Amino acid sequence: MLPLLPFWMRQRQIKLEPIGDTAVALKAPNLPSHELHLRKENGDGYTVALFTQPFGTTEKHLLAERPSGLGELRDAWQYAFEFFRQKVVV
Repeated sequence: MLPLLPFWMRQRQIKLEPIGDTAVALKAPNLPSHELHLRKENGDGYTVALFTQPFGTTEKHLLAERPSGLGELRDAWQYAFEFFRQKVVV
């Protein structure tokens, strides 16, 4: 099941493609492709990982954050989208 996209993602024409149950690829007209991954921690919420792949290379860079209080998958997706906005879009 795909997460709901925030309004600002639709405004920037960011497309979402599922990779797995808790991973999506994000594609935008003026940005390189990115992947967002959520990983369930041991009863302690989720870890958000953002992978970037620069154009023309196979090297991936990882930014990760483990916020507290993300017990629900829906909340974790919203946090992950905001993490992407702060690290990439802005």
